[in-house]
Amino acid sequence: RYVEAALPLGGENEPIVLDRLAGLYAAAGRTTDALGAAQRGLAIAQQRGDAQVAESLRQKISQLKP
Repeated sequence: RYVEAALPLGGENEPIVLDRLAGLYAAAGRTTDALGAAQRGLAIAQQRGDAQVAESLRQKISQLKP
């Protein structure tokens, strides 16, 4: 809930927030939402050159895809 609340405050542009959100969505069984958050975060992390967060998001995406 707190992570979702951070989105309107600029969190939707922060890969680390989207990474955490994807994890929380996945834990709640919201796979589609988790995949969407992870993919958005990955795109931003790659654009910023944040290799560590990008790799974390890649791993999440591979685990979430059927």
